[in-house]
Amino acid sequence: MSLVTTPTLRALYQLANTKGAQEHESVTFWNHVLNKIWFPEEHWVISPEVPPSSHKDDRRRRMDLGVSFFISFSQCNLDRVAVIEVKGIDGSKDEVEAQAQEASESCCRAGGSVWALTMVGTAACVWQWTTLPVKQFVDNTTYIDADSPWASRLSQAVMNMKSEVHPTGPLVLKSQPAAVTQQSAPLGSSNDASQSTTLAYGYAQMDGKWHWDMNRRVYYKYDKDNNDWVDHKET
Repeated sequence: MSLVTTPTLRALYQLANTKGAQEHESVTFWNHVLNKIWFPEEHWVISPEVPPSSHKDDRRRRMDLGVSFFISFSQCNLDRVAVIEVKGIDGSKDEVEAQAQEASESCCRAGGSVWALTMVGTAACVWQWTTLPVKQFVDNTTYIDADSPWASRLSQAVMNMKSEVHPTGPLVLKSQPAAVTQQSAPLGSSNDASQSTTLAYGYAQMDGKWHWDMNRRVYYKYDKDNNDWVDHKET
């Protein structure tokens, strides 16, 4: 299914594919896709020209776009989820991938993983940089044009990315009809209830970090010390 579903997206798509189009036309097109189609929710933030990390060595480095998620509005806790590098229609895949890998490595100086998207013109590829068990930059899709019937594969990869932060069920893109998601057991309970909650959220969310529950509209995390799930209380 094509991602080019509105007059604005169609016009931006055509501009990015015009002969002699430059990188900024591609950035503008993908920025609109990110904001309107893939990450329209309030707690997602798409930032242009941002450093890959707050480390002193990255202060002068700039990515084309970054995808972040507000773990806590009250504490202004913003977590980087994906790095994005873009080239124009005649850009080099090797160059954009090298830039994305460098940015991913910077994001994960202390370990962990981060998603990455590389775009050349109106075609995109989704990647993931991981440090365990070994450092590797793995593609989750091939390059797919946004107006291709197979562009839904890009959307699915993005939904997988979002599910690491929204783990309670299948996510819905803004352009798709809403789907019913399975409600999880109440948090703060133990034993059987806690065990069923773990199954609903997934063991990947037992990392001690705050995650967002779309159904209950709260942040939660797994408390390893007490072997239970807890909600975040806004202050």
